[in-house]
Amino acid sequence: MLIEAALNGGRSRDEHPAIPLTPEELAADAHACVDAGADILHFHPRDERGGETLDAAACGNTVLAVRDACPGVPVVLSAGVWIARGDRKRQFELVERWVAKPDAVATNFAEPGVLDAVRFFLDNGIGVEAGLVTVEHARALAESDVGDRVERILIEPAEDDPATAVATAAAIDELVAPLGPPRLHHGYLGATWAVIDAGIALGRDVRIGFEDTLNRPDGTRASSNAELVAEVDRRRRAAG
Repeated sequence: MLIEAALNGGRSRDEHPAIPLTPEELAADAHACVDAGADILHFHPRDERGGETLDAAACGNTVLAVRDACPGVPVVLSAGVWIARGDRKRQFELVERWVAKPDAVATNFAEPGVLDAVRFFLDNGIGVEAGLVTVEHARALAESDVGDRVERILIEPAEDDPATAVATAAAIDELVAPLGPPRLHHGYLGATWAVIDAGIALGRDVRIGFEDTLNRPDGTRASSNAELVAEVDRRRRAAG
């Protein structure tokens, strides 16, 4: 059972002062999260103004900094088409310039033409985390020609109600189970901890970090990503 730390997402310092943005900050935060129990690292590289970017230099510098701080730990970037202003061609052109490639990219099945993107990443030697928010996304992956080729299946219900999100996660999990790749459960905001607990109970990999929630299980504000990872690690250990 693995823990993925999602360090920043699209969040800004206005939301939390400890959101890591620069390569140096992401490297230090990643190291702290690995020390706290994280097995996989996911983050969104930023440009000089703090915006999400697919620029080869910014992505490469960040990947290399994190790998230097956390040798051997898999690195996953976001390569969402929205970062390329919704332009799929531009997205592919930017990714083709990457020299320091991540181990995988997170690819959201809510995006139009997502299967083309999955095939592109795989053909370019980059693993894919297939992000499934709904049962319809799960069916699309299951009926595709890439369902058994992705690195990991992210089961990420968007509902804020904990019970509803857990039920959606279970339904998605059942649909994609025959495909074979590891399944990772994570939720957002108010449903984050319920989805994690349900995922741990099933023996699934899980994800935590400021991208998903800023709060501890009791609703109070967490001080850092490492604090959130340490809490999930405690729950993982308790589950045996």
